[in-house]
Amino acid sequence: MRIFVSAVCFVALTACASQSPESSSASPTGETSEQLSASTASTPALDVLKKGGTFVFALDESSPSKRIHDQCSAQSGGDAAKADACYALVHDEGGREGIRFSTGPDGQLVWTSYASEDGKEVVLIEQPFAVTTDGDHVVVGRLVGTGRGRQAGAGVFAPNKLLRFEVPDATTVAMIDPDKGRLVFHRAP
Repeated sequence: MRIFVSAVCFVALTACASQSPESSSASPTGETSEQLSASTASTPALDVLKKGGTFVFALDESSPSKRIHDQCSAQSGGDAAKADACYALVHDEGGREGIRFSTGPDGQLVWTSYASEDGKEVVLIEQPFAVTTDGDHVVVGRLVGTGRGRQAGAGVFAPNKLLRFEVPDATTVAMIDPDKGRLVFHRAP
């Protein structure tokens, strides 16, 4: 039972942290793909992403937390200790996943989603993206160019895929997924 729960929880968590099913070429702000590729004025959110850095997934603060708690409770047969252990396992797996922002050699912003497996970082997807802002605390990016990593070319991230990030402060980034909700990440020390 434990292996099944682990596999289900790991798959659910990986999907939460590394996928966004949005595929429209219009952004949530109404921007077209062409407008997204245009350079935008600097905002606090865009400055945080351009500064770069690694952000670790925070399951407890993310929308899927309740669903995973509910799944673990249902699978535990009413045993609170088993439910807590199930959630702790998923929580630990989530702590080994994250996103990173960097600047490529051409000056374009690059987004990376990664996981740590057996103590080694595995890149799930790394791809440049063109950005625009939606106020001071939201950045919308359109994946451009060629991606690399385990999920590159797998159809998970279609060309022109839009990614939306809330950046409330310099240490927190929330990836907004229309199906999974708000996925929170905190800057790694």
